[in-house]
Amino acid sequence: MKTHITMLLSLSLLSGCFDTKAPSSVPPLQLTSFTVGKPIVHSPQAYIGVTITAEHTPLAFLNEGSLTALKVNPGDTVQQGQVLAQQDVIRITQELTELKVQHQLAKQQLQRARSLQQSAMMADSEFDDINSRYQLLDTQLKLLNRRLEQRQLIAPFNGVIASVNKEQGENVNAGETVLALYRIDRTQIDLSLSESQLASIAPTLGQSAQVTAEGATTSFPAKVLLWSEQPTNARGSYLLRLELNEPQPSLLPGTSMQVQLSPQATTANASYLIPSNALVANEQHGDFSVWLYQQGALHQQAVTVSAITQAGAQISAGLQPGDRIITNQLSKLTQQRDFTLINEAAQ
Repeated sequence: MKTHITMLLSLSLLSGCFDTKAPSSVPPLQLTSFTVGKPIVHSPQAYIGVTITAEHTPLAFLNEGSLTALKVNPGDTVQQGQVLAQQDVIRITQELTELKVQHQLAKQQLQRARSLQQSAMMADSEFDDINSRYQLLDTQLKLLNRRLEQRQLIAPFNGVIASVNKEQGENVNAGETVLALYRIDRTQIDLSLSESQLASIAPTLGQSAQVTAEGATTSFPAKVLLWSEQPTNARGSYLLRLELNEPQPSLLPGTSMQVQLSPQATTANASYLIPSNALVANEQHGDFSVWLYQQGALHQQAVTVSAITQAGAQISAGLQPGDRIITNQLSKLTQQRDFTLINEAAQ
């Protein structure tokens, strides 16, 4: 009896050692999808901007001295080369007058010496002495003129005096701003835009625009000068700056302007909005693709991204209405695993 029981126990233990279960299959991926809707048509938009000064330039003397003449006031229109202010130039002017006389005399002597030398009536050594004296006086004259220029503030371009910081008779330190002016042949306009507005414009350098001063009927052509890629203030606004040449009449800083901007033709004036998490970044910078579900299978589709905003990614090429794209577990889709579509992803 004991032998029979022992054999039964041994068989039971052996059967337990060789008991195997069928291997468990990999569960299918649970995927969500998004169906591409109607295109977003980008029509020309009107924005409000404010004029700012172009090339606001402060002017200062290179040397310390008393301000003996101040010839302009804020708001004055000045021409390029016009003397705006000057320090004491009496001594330099006297030296310059005397040196000009010596320079003119040396020039005449050199002309006469050159004629005599060509006629073999003057030795080369004597001609060299006369020529050297003229060259020395010419250099001194240029240096003295330069010193005189440094005692004067001269308008570097046609413009308007923005501010005057000193008074006539006041002592001025070297490098201390005396006055400032800005250009009148160019005006710049700053716009504060949201991220989505900037994306819809898709600005490029030199992009055309039409601008109209508040309350006016005449518009001016303008071009995009620069824009910010990051928010410029706590509100998350982005800067877009335009420039227009020679507006007539000239526009004062702070003038409110209506700006008409059209999207670039490269955006095809239409795009499709999809969730940003549906994008797959390819190896080459700026290249993207999505996973499309078509006829029960998945495959990758290259797309052109015109902008990525908080609302999603704007696709200008590669998709059409009704396309169904996958929005989750994108890194696992290359494993050829079974999948199940569970629901539509929310935009």
